[in-house]
Amino acid sequence: MTSLAGPLISLLLSVLAERLLKRGTPREWCFLGGIVLLAGSALWTVDLIVQAQTLPLLSFRMPNKGDLLMARFNWVYCNLLFSLQTVALALLASSKTLLTREKQLAIERAALQQARLTALRYQLNPHFLFNTLNTISSLAADSGAHEAEEMIAGLADFMRASLSSSMDASITLAAELETTQAYLAIESVRFGERLVVEYLCEPDLSDALVPSLILQPLVENAVKYGVARSKEAVHVRIAARANQKELILTVEDDGCCAPGKLAKAGTGVGLKNVAERLDALHGKEAIMRTEQRTRGFLAELRMPLNISLSYNVKRR
Repeated sequence: MTSLAGPLISLLLSVLAERLLKRGTPREWCFLGGIVLLAGSALWTVDLIVQAQTLPLLSFRMPNKGDLLMARFNWVYCNLLFSLQTVALALLASSKTLLTREKQLAIERAALQQARLTALRYQLNPHFLFNTLNTISSLAADSGAHEAEEMIAGLADFMRASLSSSMDASITLAAELETTQAYLAIESVRFGERLVVEYLCEPDLSDALVPSLILQPLVENAVKYGVARSKEAVHVRIAARANQKELILTVEDDGCCAPGKLAKAGTGVGLKNVAERLDALHGKEAIMRTEQRTRGFLAELRMPLNISLSYNVKRR
């Protein structure tokens, strides 16, 4: 009967190990270790009782202390070794289960991030589209047919560029600037000489990778709060520079908001959208900083500097 004690306890330990390791809390790990120690102690106690009762009957001589100690040691050693082997097998099976669960969680997190980025895209496009169509409607009402036609053509170019890549994709800075220029072409029809655009981008950064449509909301914010509320010409500066392994993009304007409007500039859907996209794509490696000034507003993006592979091929 005692020969069955070790295997039975081993089987119990393997079942407990597999169930507890699926949860994996520190308290349950300690509980499992306590069970192993308790099982070893139980085997030791049972062996003491059995050896004390059976050895004198199986031998014509009284066993000495050395015989009892050796028999006791062998019994406990073999059963504990079997128990540890069984637990090791349970650990191996549980590790495979945990690995499968981690892969599933990674897939679910990626799907959640993609859904989040898609939702942000649907939030951005209607926001810009509404503003543009409202402007076209105003031009048509004022008999500005030619200007309205130019805005419709510019809108088509912008929407084509914005829909050609997904929100989680990276494009070159040069391509992103082309999309921004398509947007500014629309606003130039609306504001004329009141909108003056400057580009200060380092030539070597043309093939730097950036999230698609990352600059347009910043430029739109400058137009909405700087140009639209000023009767004078407003300069909108778009700059790109590198600082070691970091890409820094800035959009600033020197427009003057109306009194009481300073606190509201830069708090709308567009900038919030950019901040959330940076967080979803780069996490703590990217940051967005805004600064309200007496004249104008500054928005700065910092993200890892990555150069397109095609650029590296061209340089060879």
